[in-house]
Amino acid sequence: MGEGRRAHSTARQSDVHVRALLRGLAVLEVLAQGQDLNLSEVARRARLPVSTTHRLLETLRRRGFVQPVEDGRYRVGLRAFEVGMGFLRAQRLPDVARPVMVELVDRVEETANLAVRDGAEAVYVLQVESDRMLRLFGQPGSRHPLYCTGVGKVLLAWEPEEEVRKLLGRGPLPRFTPRTLTDPDAVVRELRVVRARGYAVDREERESGVRCVAAPVRDAAGRVAAALSVSAPASRLPNRRIPQVAATVVSAADEISRRLGFSAVRNSPPPAGKIPVPSES
Repeated sequence: MGEGRRAHSTARQSDVHVRALLRGLAVLEVLAQGQDLNLSEVARRARLPVSTTHRLLETLRRRGFVQPVEDGRYRVGLRAFEVGMGFLRAQRLPDVARPVMVELVDRVEETANLAVRDGAEAVYVLQVESDRMLRLFGQPGSRHPLYCTGVGKVLLAWEPEEEVRKLLGRGPLPRFTPRTLTDPDAVVRELRVVRARGYAVDREERESGVRCVAAPVRDAAGRVAAALSVSAPASRLPNRRIPQVAATVVSAADEISRRLGFSAVRNSPPPAGKIPVPSES
């Protein structure tokens, strides 16, 4: 009899845990529709009691799946985005991106890289080498800081500035070359430029003698899911060539985004602006 009661109690606890998981997923699904919602709105749409919804939101907030915003509202957190990115990394993103990257390399004759964000780092998940004798690329799995790389700037530029500042901290940031931006305020200003023109440039900030141009790859919901870049020795990528290469990289990134289900008409991201590039060689 005692064993039977224990088994019944264990099964009941398991049912409770499953029910709590399903309710938590229902809350995430409501917030994933893209609106910032207050507690009562989340509860109503998830068809849950307000008290239960509050407990679920707090648990999800502690794990980073939900982010509180102004006026007591909530939105999907970065952790939910990172988990969703796991599907792209494992299933679609590399397969979709590879043929476009091969064509990109043929056009610019430099190595192309694809990277995703993992916390404060950019992780390279795919690279297509050029045929040039001197080739530059990030091996799949290699990691680099976000603030001083082309792909990293792209992965940060469309995040809320308060999140960016929290990630960067008070500074100064580690310096890798004489051109590295070590002041968090300077990095934030640079990210505003990236958003305005639609692409990022690494002018020997991570490694002396290496330049990079990167553009955002968006998923079906319009979020920046990855960064596509072209890297080259500085001698082959002078500033006067950057706008031309950037236009080609942006076009390739847009094509990958389209193949991932992104629709510019439906999502309407900010248009790329024209920001002058310094005339130095």
